[in-house]
Amino acid sequence: MFRRRKKSEEYKIFVEVLQNGELLSKISRPFDKMGTIRLTSKPDGDLTAPFYPLPTDIDLIKITKRGAEVDLDPNWEGFTTFEGRIEDISSHRNTQYTHIMKKGDYGSIAYNDLRVLIRIGKERPKTKRQADRKPTGEYRGKIFNLWIGEKRDFQILAIGFLAAAWLFGSFTLALLKRPDTRPKNFFDLQPVYTLPFIHPKHLALLPEALQLRLDRTDLIGSSFEYYMNLASTILGFSSRWNPAIYKSTYNMYEDLHRDQKVEIRQLLTEQSLIDRKISQDKLSSLIVIPAIKGETLDQQLLRLHDKIEIIHKNLELSLKYRRKVSKAWENDEKYAFSNYRSVKPIRRGLMTGPAVKDEEEDEPNTADEKAMYKEAKELANFAAVQQSDMRRMREKSVALNPDNAKPIAVSPKNPYVSFLSPEGLSQLNEKLSLIKASTFDLRKTGMLKEPLLGEINPELINKTITRNKFQLQLCFELALRRNQNLQGSMEWQWRLDSRGRISDIELLDTTISDRRMIRCVRKKIANWRFPRPRRGSVEIKYPFYFAPAKG
Repeated sequence: MFRRRKKSEEYKIFVEVLQNGELLSKISRPFDKMGTIRLTSKPDGDLTAPFYPLPTDIDLIKITKRGAEVDLDPNWEGFTTFEGRIEDISSHRNTQYTHIMKKGDYGSIAYNDLRVLIRIGKERPKTKRQADRKPTGEYRGKIFNLWIGEKRDFQILAIGFLAAAWLFGSFTLALLKRPDTRPKNFFDLQPVYTLPFIHPKHLALLPEALQLRLDRTDLIGSSFEYYMNLASTILGFSSRWNPAIYKSTYNMYEDLHRDQKVEIRQLLTEQSLIDRKISQDKLSSLIVIPAIKGETLDQQLLRLHDKIEIIHKNLELSLKYRRKVSKAWENDEKYAFSNYRSVKPIRRGLMTGPAVKDEEEDEPNTADEKAMYKEAKELANFAAVQQSDMRRMREKSVALNPDNAKPIAVSPKNPYVSFLSPEGLSQLNEKLSLIKASTFDLRKTGMLKEPLLGEINPELINKTITRNKFQLQLCFELALRRNQNLQGSMEWQWRLDSRGRISDIELLDTTISDRRMIRCVRKKIANWRFPRPRRGSVEIKYPFYFAPAKG
């Protein structure tokens, strides 16, 4: 009785092709079925090595009655088995050789980096790992595989990454926590850099000005802070009272600046009414001269210098008279120097900057009022030496004084006269001619223009127009394409200001009616660049003639 064999009991020939260990393709066929297994580099075929540089397709295995015949040329090497015996396939062979394989035989042959595995036997049941494995159609290397090959490699890479992240984080945190020793303020600089910019009297009289509020460990910082607050109070920049300044002084300047702002608002209101009245009169022109609302910077500096000089004189007198009467009060219990003696005389070094102890005197009690003034005096003398060196290297300049600090300002009460000092009335015309004033154009409200008081050499105008006239000829040639009989003239007028800019381009007269040409000419003129006139704007009128070229 005939019994059909199970599929798993059939003998098959199993062939796999690998490149550098990566599976490219595989095939299995019944061993009792005649045929040929061909190795090809084409994507489609029995056994494929896609895009591999094979010289030709290779008939690798022929299944005949004798068995599986492996026909190999001298380029192949490896081994096969025949009935349990191993047959070595060496690349030193000079001729082609055929190897016979029977049931149960196997072999491994290689062609350069291409390897073919052959097994003749029954089909083995797939393991779970083999069932999940997906064959690839071609070998494609992945850069990630160069880093992580196995699970252990991934663990090592993760540990290295965490260690690098910890080191980088620690380094970054250390940089953030590193103390910043860079100076943040002017008085944080070394004394050799700050003292040339501090008046010696600021330092010498500082103990008298601050008294109990003086920080003897930082005389430069205390001086800078006190006089900055004082200057802000005098100029009206301080928004709140500082305890270093007398309350009465702060209130006085606060009232003064408040009254000044009210007065300025009243003057501006009166001036705006006058400006509106003149602008409505078509027969009048309004000349606007740059004016200062309040004080100029020069005036503020002069006033600040004057007030601080008065304060210095008062402090000197106060110190002088207090020293005269201090001896008579030495036995008075209410008058004591304990507030000064409780402060150690430590101050910054003048050249290097770190805090050093005052070892110049060996007196048993140097932490008193006398030592405090001596420290301030020495620092003031050093500042005076530094400033004298700077003055020798500085260029000579005109000192600021009340005469050269007076600006020309528009009078809000008289629309035609400016505020001038009495001695400057004789130079009124000269000063007004040097001012680049503006005219109010009634046709364009809000536009400011320079007056037509400028001067320029006519030859410069002619040279500029001659150099750019070819641009207008291009406009004319384009118009000739529309009208071959076109010719005529145009007279244009434009305004040139002291910055060399062109405005108010106007066509005064023309015998050419081509609107496209007119727009082209206007655009070309607007892009021209002329030399700058002096003292104001000028008005230019110029005729242009257009005619076709003869011949």
